[in-house]
This record gives sequence, structure tokens and C-alpha cells, in this order.
Amino acid sequence: LVLDNNGVAYAMGQNNHGQLGDGTFVPAKRPSKVILDNVKAIAAGSHHSVFLRTDGTAWAAGRNHYGQLGDRTLLSSKIPKKVMEGVSAINAKYDFSLFVLENASLIAAGQFDSGLPRNRTDWNPLQLFSESEVQLITIPT
Repeated sequence: LVLDNNGVAYAMGQNNHGQLGDGTFVPAKRPSKVILDNVKAIAAGSHHSVFLRTDGTAWAAGRNHYGQLGDRTLLSSKIPKKVMEGVSAINAKYDFSLFVLENASLIAAGQFDSGLPRNRTDWNPLQLFSESEVQLITIPT
């Protein structure tokens, strides 16, 4: 993922799950414009992408088999879909996404090692962590 100074996001690479957010499943050898404007931050997981717009909304595209897009479903998307409001920072890795809300709460979505009991069939794909549960998080600015 690449973000220019005008808030336009571009993506390149594999796209078998729609993770480039360009509305296709076609891999891109050159930067392809993401179907979203006014982007201020980008984050990439293994097969999904997360975008933070200047209005504080978070959007995501790509594979969602663990709920990593943060939309409370397991449905993948080849176009970015709005997943959250009131977001101040984002991050993504492997099969999970992190959203820091304007009230400083941390929301984690997807498969991650939180230490909380859950299994693949019954855990809620979106978990809210309080300050006492979060020891350290680094969100690049």
C-alpha cells in the first residue's frame, strides 16, 4: 500500500481476496488506485487492507475469514467497506486489525493472540480492550 500527499491510496501485489481495494481480484504489478478518497492512514495484513479516512471512518477490503476487516462478519470484500467511525489510528498484521478510537479505546478484530479464551466457532470477531488489558501498542504515525 502507498499513500500520496493528496489522500489517495494505491495498492499493488496479489489480489486473490480483493485486498487491493480496487474492485477487482486482478493482481497489480503497478500501483492501482484504491476505490476511496481522503485517506490519511493505511495498514496491510496478509490478505486484507485497512484505510483511515480524514473524517475518522475506518474502511477495509480483502479476506475476512477471521473477521479481520472489523465489520462483524466473515464476508470478504473486493471494495473497501466502512467498518467503524470515530477512529484515530489503525494498524493491521497477518489476520487481524487494530483500531484506536478517539476515546483511546482499542478495538481488535480477527485472529490474534489476546490471551482471552475463545475458539473458532464461538468467539466474537470484534473485541474491545480497556486500558487495563492493553500493556503496550505501537501505532505508526
